[in-house]
Amino acid sequence: MDLNKATLGVVGGGQLGRMMAYPAHRLGVKLVCLDAAGPTAPCAKISGHVVHGGLKDPEKTKELVAGPFIPSPLWTPCPTSSVQ
Repeated sequence: MDLNKATLGVVGGGQLGRMMAYPAHRLGVKLVCLDAAGPTAPCAKISGHVVHGGLKDPEKTKELVAGPFIPSPLWTPCPTSSVQ
């Protein structure tokens, strides 16, 4: 996989997402996060791309993974039905 063409979808754009965004950015991996805080989420401030919606919202989760993304649930109680 060419990391410069990869996009990582992060479910939950809090501090863990932000910590992952820094090295991903250095590797050339694009990040898109899903968070209820929208563009004010910590991860969104680094990644620049955000899906504004609740973590349990199946429509927003579908919007997140609609592109060629590698989903990464960083929110521990993330419902598996949302990321299937």
